[in-house]
Amino acid sequence: MNQFNMYKYNELQQQLNNGAAGLNETTIRAGYQIIEDWCWTYSRTELFNRWKQPHQKPDQTDYKLTILHYNIRNFYTNQCDLLEMIEKYKPAVISLNELSKQIPTEAIAKILFSYEVFKAEGTNTHGGAVIAIDKQLKPISVDCQQQPNIIAAAILVNNKSYNIISTYSSPTEKLPLPILSNVLQNSQANIVLGDFNAKNTTWGCTQTNQKGRELESWLKLNKLNIHNPAMITSLRSKTTIDLVISTVQEASVQCNQLPYNGSDHFPILAEFNDIILKHQQQYIQKINWNLYTIMLSILSSEIEYIAHESNMQPHEWFQMFQDFLSALRIRSTTWHPAKKTSAFAYRSHQNDD
Repeated sequence: MNQFNMYKYNELQQQLNNGAAGLNETTIRAGYQIIEDWCWTYSRTELFNRWKQPHQKPDQTDYKLTILHYNIRNFYTNQCDLLEMIEKYKPAVISLNELSKQIPTEAIAKILFSYEVFKAEGTNTHGGAVIAIDKQLKPISVDCQQQPNIIAAAILVNNKSYNIISTYSSPTEKLPLPILSNVLQNSQANIVLGDFNAKNTTWGCTQTNQKGRELESWLKLNKLNIHNPAMITSLRSKTTIDLVISTVQEASVQCNQLPYNGSDHFPILAEFNDIILKHQQQYIQKINWNLYTIMLSILSSEIEYIAHESNMQPHEWFQMFQDFLSALRIRSTTWHPAKKTSAFAYRSHQNDD
């Protein structure tokens, strides 16, 4: 049965305290833990093997699908607000409407560099639709017959395919319901976001227009739910014309209006609580060289004492010391999330002219 040598622990801890000048609290606490490991009566071989296991690597956690929908009105004018929202809320999917003037997909992709960008042109100077999806989700394009103002992509989550569609319908144009219906047939799970300019008292508007009646009938036919009823999305009309729609149960989706008014539409952040994504965070190892150095100075004499007491041959001592150095280096290593370059590192210098 392994025992703990309290006398040795106090002795080594005092050595660490004596040499702790300039060390931060994290390093000192880690030193205490290494000394505690050392003072158990495991064989040194067993101890070194334990130290060589990846130490304190964070568990990969799951997270919910979040989607940011924003009628941005003018991409270049309001891109700073967009980037701030991405930095703060870290949506897996972004839906944009009304980009204003023709903007190359490559220009958008350069700014949203960690997203796969899919874009449809508009029918007027204020139109267009974009779907941008985190590249780690490996999205694929969905055929929308190259129609303007509607774009779609698909992702696979837990072996289930989800179509994600962004569409813009100007007040003077008909809703693209035939194309939407065709896209819906590709998957049993669909999420539709967009500025429909469709008003209906059913989703909290003060009046119902023709587009609202048509959309209501289409939603019932396709068994779709609106997740942001009575949420004011238009600053001009004070009504609900930007909609988050899906085949997902209403109670499992939470939508919030975000406090940005650079555009004349409020952004919407939708959280799909039942669509769970696997966390793809990458971690890198960093060696705490201050910890390694002080523990090497404290424990080297312990290694020499063991070699002397065990009558080790020189090659045996050398092998043990090599194992000790390798194990201590790993034990002095911590894991840190690999940081992506902040979206704020890039700013377009193009002017809206």
